[in-house]
Amino acid sequence: MPVVNSVWTAENTSFMLECYHQYLEQIGPMKKFKNKRCMWMKIKQDIQDKFNYSFTDIQIENRYKTVLKRNKMSTKNNNTTGSSPKFSTVDNEFAKITALDDSIEPAVQVGTSSSGLKRLIKEDIVPKDMPIVSNKKVKTSVTDVLIAMLKEKEENKKQRELNRERRHNEKMDLLRTLLNNK
Repeated sequence: MPVVNSVWTAENTSFMLECYHQYLEQIGPMKKFKNKRCMWMKIKQDIQDKFNYSFTDIQIENRYKTVLKRNKMSTKNNNTTGSSPKFSTVDNEFAKITALDDSIEPAVQVGTSSSGLKRLIKEDIVPKDMPIVSNKKVKTSVTDVLIAMLKEKEENKKQRELNRERRHNEKMDLLRTLLNNK
């Protein structure tokens, strides 16, 4: 069956985003995909197998960037007071991708006067075990963030000391056992 050259539809765009979500965590050294270019080539093959459409990996990457840009514009529009809301057909897919890819919407945003931590919430459009990032910022000062980081560092230090002491006691018990057996 010959491969059909076609235009982007909602169905194959949605499939492309699902593949992107599926393959995103598999990018990197010692993983399935060495870089995003390899992932785009795999998505190209998946689209060709499922829909019999012929897109290049660059066309698929550009389609992702276009859909991402449109999604950001609709989100910005929906956050503007007085404007009528716009909904995208791929909101569900982007909610899943945003939960995985913090380069789209980082969880921590630091400004000159304060920092903002985005809360993780669960919604109906995403599986129950996958958190998504809310658009609501929890206002925290930079000092609060630094204090929280110091507390976590102190807890990790205490845990390392406890582990070190436990290993020391195990070694000493082993030595005692060996010496008593002789």
